[in-house]
Amino acid sequence: MFGLSERTLQRAITRAPIVTLTRGRGGEKATHLRLGHDLKKIQDIMSHIGRKDRNRPKATPHEYGFICGMAQQMPHTWQVRIFEHALSRWDNFMAMLRLEIETALIAAEHDLFAPEAMANPMLHTARRFHGTDLRDPGFLNHPNIRLLRVFHHVATDLFITDMEYDNRDAPTRLH
Repeated sequence: MFGLSERTLQRAITRAPIVTLTRGRGGEKATHLRLGHDLKKIQDIMSHIGRKDRNRPKATPHEYGFICGMAQQMPHTWQVRIFEHALSRWDNFMAMLRLEIETALIAAEHDLFAPEAMANPMLHTARRFHGTDLRDPGFLNHPNIRLLRVFHHVATDLFITDMEYDNRDAPTRLH
């Protein structure tokens, strides 16, 4: 119908921006095609990575929701790599996060809950961790999906920093 061989068409539909979804069983299978980016597929891949990394049979609905939020907030097409990188280098992620929290707490010299302070993202971080002992050796030693969702920008910064440091696949721009 398209004037292409079946194999050429099969190869063509595996490339972006075509998104495929196969449904059915046996001879009843059908492949649906559409243009766009498959955010659901990215979210499912991230969920699988998170489950595998933490030895869990499946993600809870809350965890999956956090993963969906992360996938929407992170730079497009880099979500899986950034997520996997943060989980595999959790100690580095937590070091960068501790630095951000300490900076926020130092910057919070005035009332954290004053109306003019509510719009400041740095003070938002200070409010979250006000009174937390960051030097506690047990402070989030294990990957935490919720924390990663809230501080996805730290995971992105870690990824960019490590890629620039390693001088391989250094993205010049993630947008």
